Amino acid sequence: MLNTPPRRTRRTRGIPLPWANAYGLARTLLALGTAGTLAFSSTATLFRPVVTIGEYPLCKGMAPGGAFCLVPRGQFDLLRWLCVAVLLLVASGWRPRITALPHAYVSFSVFSGIAIGDGGDQITWILSLLLSLVALGDGRRRHWRTPAPRTDDEPASRATRLWALLGASAWTVARLQMAILYFQAGAAHRP
Repeated sequence: MLNTPPRRTRRTRGIPLPWANAYGLARTLLALGTAGTLAFSSTATLFRPVVTIGEYPLCKGMAPGGAFCLVPRGQFDLLRWLCVAVLLLVASGWRPRITALPHAYVSFSVFSGIAIGDGGDQITWILSLLLSLVALGDGRRRHWRTPAPRTDDEPASRATRLWALLGASAWTVARLQMAILYFQAGAAHRP
């Protein structure tokens, strides 16, 4: 008992595992923010003409790939509630690996499709895209659970190490982006 090696729980050959509650909380908050925008704004408010720009969704450039450009205008209300359901599933933490790309896609669709979009929608899309790289390697049933501990005699597979590196890198970029964003916002504020 005294000679047993310590258990490794949070690292894979020096790479900190990114699958922790902080990333889960970030995914939940991003999903709830977008779900709130969709649930508490009417379809007429979200998709309306904007002076000198045109009627939303614009469906030009990258936007035609968004969900709201793929359905007829009469289906926006149904699609909006389907997106809310997807976002609530993401917020619950269920199967991060499965819900990662739908979360990023809905965030992109909202950013590129609604008329009342702002910088927060763009940040949400970028962060959900970065966090999808973390979530794709997360094999847990819910992102709220603590990852199963590993012992030293259980080496991580090559795929696990690759996903851990990709996820840790994406998580670091997301944190760095938010630090720069808030630094710039604080430095630019002049009374």
